[in-house]
Amino acid sequence: MIARLTVLALVVLLGGCTRWTYDLGEPLAQTDVPAKGTPLSEVIARLGPPLRLSATPQGYVMAWEHWVIGDDSLGLSLGPWGSICCPWTWAPPG
Repeated sequence: MIARLTVLALVVLLGGCTRWTYDLGEPLAQTDVPAKGTPLSEVIARLGPPLRLSATPQGYVMAWEHWVIGDDSLGLSLGPWGSICCPWTWAPPG
């Protein structure tokens, strides 16, 4: 009986292990990067609107970013029908 309960507990715990990966932004190839001195209208037409904009004493800085985020979770997972209850989440470095 104890062995069955142990196996059932392991199945429930391992059933809650999930790995989610998110892509934020679009990756840019080196050939997509405009040359210095390219007019702003051409840069925005080629790359789309910047994800970040900041003012500096010399003008503006625009940033286009691409992030790949991995999220590992352990908890009671309802899979595609719901969320994870009582999650313990960690993100690997890098």
